[in-house]
Amino acid sequence: MAVVQELFANRILQIQGVGGFILIQGDGQILASKTDMSTRPQTLAAMMILSGQDCNSLRKTMGFSRYHYLMVSREKGEKLYVFPVQGHFLGVIHRCPDHDPAFVKNIKQFIQDVFPANGNGPAALPGNRQKPCRN
Repeated sequence: MAVVQELFANRILQIQGVGGFILIQGDGQILASKTDMSTRPQTLAAMMILSGQDCNSLRKTMGFSRYHYLMVSREKGEKLYVFPVQGHFLGVIHRCPDHDPAFVKNIKQFIQDVFPANGNGPAALPGNRQKPCRN
């Protein structure tokens, strides 16, 4: 598992502007993380779960089909983007003080590459082998 986590980390950290990340299951279990933020990964995971639940509640109440991401800013200018992904949450730290649509687009492309639309979780992580699609 450590090798797969390192491959995942190396790939996401190559995206311009990424200052760290945390990948968690829907129950809050941390699958992989790499961050130098002063906030502990367990605290980030708890915040991601609670904010994800709040976003889902708002989505249902307002009648929207889904939410794409949540952005939380810190006073130092860094941002945490939280993306819901097939029962998981991917938190990505962006060290730029401004919102950057190109950054979000790059992260969404990464998610599409790593989390196939017909899968049940990260394709690159053990225990999440994808079954072939049969038509």
